[in-house]
Amino acid sequence: MKKSSPARLSLTMIEPLGEGGWARYSFCLLSRLAPRLGRVVLFTASSTPWRGENLPFRLRPSLFGVSNRLIAFFRLQRFRRLRRLLKALELPLNHFRILAWCLARKPDILHFQAAYWLEALIIPLYSRLGIRLFYTAHDLLHHPPYPGDRFLFRRLYRKLDGIIVTAQVLKRRLIEEFGVEAEKIAVIRMGNIDDPEAPPGVSPARARSELGLPAGDPVVLFFGIIREYKGLDILLRAFALLPGKVDSARLLIAGEPIGDFAPYQEEIDRLRIGGRVKIFAGFIPPDRTPLFFSAADLVVLPYRESYTSAVIPLAYSYGRPVVASRVGGLGEYVSEGMSGYTFEPGDSQDLAEKISFILSDRETAGRMERFIPAYYRDNFSWEEIADATRSFYLEGI
Repeated sequence: MKKSSPARLSLTMIEPLGEGGWARYSFCLLSRLAPRLGRVVLFTASSTPWRGENLPFRLRPSLFGVSNRLIAFFRLQRFRRLRRLLKALELPLNHFRILAWCLARKPDILHFQAAYWLEALIIPLYSRLGIRLFYTAHDLLHHPPYPGDRFLFRRLYRKLDGIIVTAQVLKRRLIEEFGVEAEKIAVIRMGNIDDPEAPPGVSPARARSELGLPAGDPVVLFFGIIREYKGLDILLRAFALLPGKVDSARLLIAGEPIGDFAPYQEEIDRLRIGGRVKIFAGFIPPDRTPLFFSAADLVVLPYRESYTSAVIPLAYSYGRPVVASRVGGLGEYVSEGMSGYTFEPGDSQDLAEKISFILSDRETAGRMERFIPAYYRDNFSWEEIADATRSFYLEGI
C-alpha cells in the first residue's frame, strides 16, 4: 500500500441509507474529519437531504438511485419488504460505482458505516485493491438478525483493518464471539447526531404549549423508532406504578412505529393511564426534535436489548437526565446518580422507582442539571470523536 502523509490521507466513506441516525452520524463525523485529512468523499443514497449544501467534504449521492426513483414513482414508502427487495437488487450496481471510484481515485481508506446481508460478502473484496478497510459496527449483527448473519459478519470482521464500536461491551463481544483481534478495534463514543453541539433554544413553556402539554406537570419522554425490543410496554407499566407524589407526571411518546401500534394502545387502556399519555406516532423531523426534549424533564430508554443509542447524547445536549436499562453499552453512557440512572432490564418496578427519584427529589434533579452540561462536553464532543477516529486511521500507516 502507498504511504500518505497524515495531512493528506484520503478517505472515502460509504453510508448507504442517506437519511436517519447513521446518515446523521456520518455527516457529523465527516464535518469534523474533513479539515483533519486530505480528500474526503461521502458516498450516500440519492435520497440524502444534504444535496446542494456547502459541505467541507465531497458528496456523491449516487447509491440506490434506481430503487429510490421506483419507490417514489410508485409510492411504495409503506411497503417495507418490497422496498428492501428493490434495494437488495441494486446492491451490485452500488458496488460497481464504488469500485470504479476506487480504481480511479485510489483512496487510502474505505470506511463503511453499514452493511446489508450481501455486503458482508462483498466488502472484504476491496482489500484486494490495497485499500485499508474500516467499518463502524453500530450493530454487531442486523437487528433483528437474519439467517446466516453470524457466519457472514464473522467473515467480514476478520477481513477488516479496523472496526469502530461505540461501547466497551461491544469490543468484548467482538473479541469473544467473533474472534476479532483487540488491536483492530477502537471504542469511540458517538455524539449528538442531531448537531450542532448547542441545540436550538426552545423554552420548556413554549415547547409544552406547542405539544399540548400542561405547564406545571413533570414530563417523561420516550423518543425514537417504536419496535418491540425498545420496551415501550415496560415503560407503560412503570408509568402506571409511579407513586402518588409524582402521579401527575405525563408520558410523552414520540417516534415512528415499525409494526402495529395497537398493542401499546391496548396496554395504555388496560392500565387506565390514557389521560396522562401524549402520543406523536410518526417520523419526527429534526426541526421538531427540540420541542420534545425541551418539553421533557427526563428521557427514558426502557430497551430490552440494544448496543448503544444516540438518544442518550441527544438528551444530554438538552441538559436532560436519562433512565436507561442495563443492556448492551447503554450503562457506559450514564454516570450513575449524576447524569441519570440505570435499571434492571424488563423490571417496571425498578424503572418506576428510578423515574420517581428524579421527578420527586429536587436535590437530585438539581445535581443532575448542574452536572450534565460538562459531562456532555467532556464525553460526547464531535471534535474529540474526530481526533480519535483520525488517530485510529493512522495506526499501522
